[in-house]
Amino acid sequence: MKISCDVITDLLPLYYDKICSQATIELVEEHLVNCPKCRKELKNMATTLSLEQTQSNHLNDAKLVTKISRQWQKDRLLSVLKGIGLTLLILLFVYMLLGLKIVPSIGG
Repeated sequence: MKISCDVITDLLPLYYDKICSQATIELVEEHLVNCPKCRKELKNMATTLSLEQTQSNHLNDAKLVTKISRQWQKDRLLSVLKGIGLTLLILLFVYMLLGLKIVPSIGG
C-alpha cells in the first residue's frame, strides 16, 4: 500500500517516540525502506531532538550553578558575620575578665 510522504511525516514523531500501534510501526518502516526523503526526515528529527535535549540539560546545569553560587555567597556572608560576632564576644569577655576600664585623660 502506497502512503504519501505527508502522512508518514505526520506519523514520524509518534514512530520516533514509539507511542504508536504495531500496525503503524510496520507501515512507517515499510515506507522508510523505499523513501530516502522520509528517512532523512527521521534522521533530522533524531538529531534535532537530541540537540534540544542537550541544550535543555545545559540550561538546567546553568540554573543549578547559579543556585549553588547564590547559596555559597549567602553562607560566606553568614560565616563572616558569625566571625565578627564571635570576635566581639571574645573581646567583651576579655574586657570583663581583666576588669580594664578606659578612663579618658583630662587635659592631655
